[in-house]
Amino acid sequence: MKIKIRKDAARIFGMTEHTNPGWMQKLMKIQGTVLDVEIDCLFSDQFNTGPIEGVTEIGLRIMSNLVEEVIDDVRDGIIKCSWCGTSQDVNHCCKKCNKTDHLSGLTTKSQVSLDYAMRAKAERDAGGSCVVNSSLPTIAIKMSDESEYFFQGEDAENLIEEYESFDWLVVEIEEYLLAIAQSW
Repeated sequence: MKIKIRKDAARIFGMTEHTNPGWMQKLMKIQGTVLDVEIDCLFSDQFNTGPIEGVTEIGLRIMSNLVEEVIDDVRDGIIKCSWCGTSQDVNHCCKKCNKTDHLSGLTTKSQVSLDYAMRAKAERDAGGSCVVNSSLPTIAIKMSDESEYFFQGEDAENLIEEYESFDWLVVEIEEYLLAIAQSW
């Protein structure tokens, strides 16, 4: 994962109330460049770099407002628990502390995936189910309110293709369908 620093990063940083001259000099040296991001500790609003020759021996923490572009963003499939600080793949609960109401996606895409996972879990817990057979194709959805949906042939193919068109989505097709069926 890499970030491209804005060409005007030092100017933007200089507009903040707490301007640090040392930071300003470092930003002037790196603005407009592409830097590697350390991915062992990820955030939604900031990036940690490794050492930058001629600038810093320990790396920098770059806030997202100073970033023009994120390249090969690995955060799209990652959620973070604000309770214990754990980062993990999208799931309906934290794998470390087992809490559910402290999760958030590190990007909009991971937040959407998390929302689908949570909605699907709630529907399953209430008695809903979804079975997808891609080879026939057929899709059978039973909602907790006793409504049922059955799709076959072209209709099922269209729903499967819709799901597959979201190549960034990191939930299973059954979770996606259970989540969207709640608004049918």
